Amino acid sequence: MVSAKKMKKIFDKKYSDKNTAKMIICEIKNRIKYGSIGPSFAGRWYKGLSDGTIKILIDKGYIIKRSAEHCDEFAVLFIDADVGIPYENNISSGE
Repeated sequence: MVSAKKMKKIFDKKYSDKNTAKMIICEIKNRIKYGSIGPSFAGRWYKGLSDGTIKILIDKGYIIKRSAEHCDEFAVLFIDADVGIPYENNISSGE
């Protein structure tokens, strides 16, 4: 039987900000490389991204937009598109 403490450690290791960002980047790259994308494809919407994951994606050159309707949805874009509202880091800190 696995203890809750060990399960939390395994979960945190697998779903860290770095691994989540890597998964999102691979998903977008694979969609571009192998998928049939139209000229309107600029990225994907994700729910519940952490600030650490968003910072890693921004540092990698991706554009992050927040949904105007749902506060927990973010668009991860590889090119600028007219969707959502710009992500501002100070929104999450309460300023």
